[in-house]
Amino acid sequence: MEFKQQPNVTAKQVIDATRAYKELIRTRRYLQKLGGRMFWKLSGDYVYLAQRSFFDSRKVHHLGIKSSQTEQSLKEYETERARLQQREVALQERISVYERMNKAVRAGAVSDDVIDTIRLLERVGISEDCLWMGTPAQHAYWQSSGLEAPKVLGDGEDLGRHIVFVQRRLDAMSLNKLHRCKAFKLDAVRGGQSTLLIIEPQATPRSSKDQESSEAHRFRRYSMFIHDTVCEYIDLIFGESDTLASFEQVLISKTGRMGVMRTVAPHLFVAWNMLFGLATREKDSFEQLLASDRLVRKGN
Repeated sequence: MEFKQQPNVTAKQVIDATRAYKELIRTRRYLQKLGGRMFWKLSGDYVYLAQRSFFDSRKVHHLGIKSSQTEQSLKEYETERARLQQREVALQERISVYERMNKAVRAGAVSDDVIDTIRLLERVGISEDCLWMGTPAQHAYWQSSGLEAPKVLGDGEDLGRHIVFVQRRLDAMSLNKLHRCKAFKLDAVRGGQSTLLIIEPQATPRSSKDQESSEAHRFRRYSMFIHDTVCEYIDLIFGESDTLASFEQVLISKTGRMGVMRTVAPHLFVAWNMLFGLATREKDSFEQLLASDRLVRKGN
């Protein structure tokens, strides 16, 4: 197989767009670590400085009785939060321009369903604990290589669903947030320490009733395999995931939209997917990509 290099205009656009998007994600992560809104709360005879959780406003943490120290903490928090929010808005405006340019120069190959799923996981607050599997993860490797993805890879997804391993057991709150998203159907297999998500876009295109029936049958068989087999050793996989080399890449869709995908390091990809019973597309060309040393490995 002969690899096709991205045109120079496209390559430059990818570099500029992904650099800006990484900065946007970095800013958002700082905002998340900063926490939700701080406020004064009366409790009995005392006034406490309290703070809401960033992802769950019903969770409130007390930071101490009102004093010069807590007043200073609130002032510093509000100053830093305002600065980060202002930077987030400015970066988002730049990203909107970059995404239009991405589409114009055909910088991406992944489907919008993948980007929508990535952003859903970000909104719920679990994206940094997620490791993607199957065909979508291959797009991350090709995007990083600077080479055009094989046409056979296309925007195909395994079974028409996205398979994501979460490196913690999701609580009911997080699962409810996922279930409330009308654009997706969700099946979750929870172990004692980890979770496997099977996410199906509601608007998956079907070419015929026969194809729809065939894919539904394949999905039912895969779900049975997950529940009957993988569920037994999913926590063993979690035990290894702490030391598992990961790979993070900004993905670009065909329409130019961007999202950050985390998966395993390329050299572990095939074995990792075999654990979950997944046979991904374009395995041969992926092995050649590995041998070409075009991938940049990225650790945790």
